Amino acid sequence: MGEVIGNIAYVVFVGSSWLKQELWLRVGLSVASLGFVLFGSPTTVVWNLLFGLITAYRVFRMITADRNIVMTTEEIEIHESVFPTLTRGEFLRLWEVGIEHEFRTAPLVAEGEDVTRLLLVLDGDAIVEREGRRLADLGRGAFAGEMAFATGARASATVRALDAPVRCRVWSTAMLRGLLRANPDLSAKLERMISADLIAKLQPDAVGASAS
Repeated sequence: MGEVIGNIAYVVFVGSSWLKQELWLRVGLSVASLGFVLFGSPTTVVWNLLFGLITAYRVFRMITADRNIVMTTEEIEIHESVFPTLTRGEFLRLWEVGIEHEFRTAPLVAEGEDVTRLLLVLDGDAIVEREGRRLADLGRGAFAGEMAFATGARASATVRALDAPVRCRVWSTAMLRGLLRANPDLSAKLERMISADLIAKLQPDAVGASAS
């Protein structure tokens, strides 16, 4: 029985190294350490018990720290409706590198031009146009400039305010890419969200359309 537990512990230990999210990595290491404690020499037991306690404490701190983060009512609503896969900490790191901006006459995105920002509509309505033809409407929670952000291509459509002003959260592409390079977990989650958003916009019955 002891040998079985030891082998399982090694499998969990090795498998944990493939986990990208730090919280689950630490949970896996804690479980592996428990297995080593149950099966091992006295020296192995002592060191793995110490390692397991430290890792478990870090897991506890990560969970409680995320719960204790204070956000505004709007931030909570946007987090839950647009960024549900992000932890509160990840969401705030992303949110805080953006700025709030109102668009009245200037387009959010201009067809044929380089796109240097990713936008999220917070209030107001915008329309997507290509060669003067109206393609779609964008409302609260919709991205603009996401295809250009994902591909680096120029904007394939214009997005402008329908009923000014349109309030947006705006992220500089350069600053956002810097944040994502430093946070691989956040980068992977945001990429999946943008991909899902683009796929949804390409559906025949989709309300919106890709705005970049």
